[in-house]
Parts: sequence; C-alpha cells; structure tokens
Amino acid sequence: HGTLDRKVLSRLRATLRERSIGIIHTHNFVPNYYAALAALGLPGKPLLVNTCHNMGTRLARRRLRWLYRASLWRTARVALVGAEAREHLVGAGIVPA
Repeated sequence: HGTLDRKVLSRLRATLRERSIGIIHTHNFVPNYYAALAALGLPGKPLLVNTCHNMGTRLARRRLRWLYRASLWRTARVALVGAEAREHLVGAGIVPA
C-alpha cells in the first residue's frame, strides 16, 4: 500500500455519488482513508464509521499513522475491536479514549 490507487478512488467516488450513500462503514486504516478522500465535496457528506481490528504493529509505520489521522477528521465514530487495537490507537493518541 505504498501509493494511492487513483482508479479505486475514482470508482469509489462515482459509486458514492451515483447511489447517494449516507453511511460508509470501513474496516481498518487504508479503507478509511480512501473513503474520506472519496467523500470530499460530495453533497450530503456521507457519515463515515470505522472499525479497527487488532492490527499488530502495522500502524507503527509513520505514513499509515499519518494517513489514518488525516482520515479521522471525516470519521464520525471509531469502534476498536480488541484490547490490542485499543491500547495501540488510544495509547498513541490517534483516537480518543
């Protein structure tokens, strides 16, 4: 996941626009970032909900942390599944307790 896949982003944005989707539920970090970007400027501003599962040290990578933090400004709620996810994301100050 080193680069942004513009084709995926374009398709997702077109789908959101065509179907007037009101809620987007993503799982983990990268899909949340794509959804936040795809929803930019859309009428009705779809509500973004993110579920984070135990991801080990994957978010230890600086770029993923930055991308996930950047997507949170559009995210209404984050559900943390498992103690490891909670300890990592809350402990790092990425999501509030």
